[in-house]
Amino acid sequence: MKRLFVFSAAALFLSACGDDASTSFTAASGTVTKAVATSNKGTMQSGAKLVFSGGTPTNSPSGVREDDVYAACTTKNPTTEVDADSDQIKTQTRTYACSNIAQGESTLTRNGTVTVTDKDDADANSGWKFAYDMTGSYKYSTRAEQTNTYSYKGFWELTKDATTITYASDYRGEGSETRDGVAETYVGGGTWSHKITPTDMTNPYTGGGSIEMGGFYAFNWTEDSKTKNYVFKMSSTGLKYGHHTTCTQFFKEGSYSYTDASNNVITYTFNPDCTTAPTVTYNTETI
Repeated sequence: MKRLFVFSAAALFLSACGDDASTSFTAASGTVTKAVATSNKGTMQSGAKLVFSGGTPTNSPSGVREDDVYAACTTKNPTTEVDADSDQIKTQTRTYACSNIAQGESTLTRNGTVTVTDKDDADANSGWKFAYDMTGSYKYSTRAEQTNTYSYKGFWELTKDATTITYASDYRGEGSETRDGVAETYVGGGTWSHKITPTDMTNPYTGGGSIEMGGFYAFNWTEDSKTKNYVFKMSSTGLKYGHHTTCTQFFKEGSYSYTDASNNVITYTFNPDCTTAPTVTYNTETI
């Protein structure tokens, strides 16, 4: 039960405009139209969906490993990963000091640290934390006009107590792509917390339960061939989930909402049969 509600970094990007340079997202930005909400409602639903593989929640923070590429310029503490409870979470800090690494048509640079922490390596259900503080770039040697830079900073975390499971993140990823002298900048991630209260803590995912969502989420969409960036405030009301193999929509009751900087609200309301697609509204209009 390690990984769930960890959003894909590829889907979550926004403009830095309107947000400070710290990790935290603290306010909505951007105004989404009904047309844009309609065309992206599937993406927004996927962003808030629990994903299962073989009955186990999946989705961990996006990559940034590429061990073979950076092996010669990476130090590890401890040097050998240990996974005593076989939960695929191996406590280790990797420190990158890598400049101008050749890989095919690209030249790669990476500096900083990535730390993975298993909160109790004797308990596969104990929780984990991924922490990043890293910068880097890659440039195409055959296309000198294209250079990409990035930075990752913050954390993703699971915490468990006797009655609840909480997933939280305060994570910011920034990047830029320059082609022919024209730069496009992205900032993605989120500052959020999801508290899950299972009906049965010994069987938290197939047994159903309730979920409280809250925080801020960043999305990057292409509109009219241009990058458009949003940060949405998210909240939930009476949200419950069911058995993931019979509830194909996963959620079976309640709703969650995204609110933009102009107080437009996109709401997903779920049906008790667990199989019918949710009703989605933009303000009060069904989309």
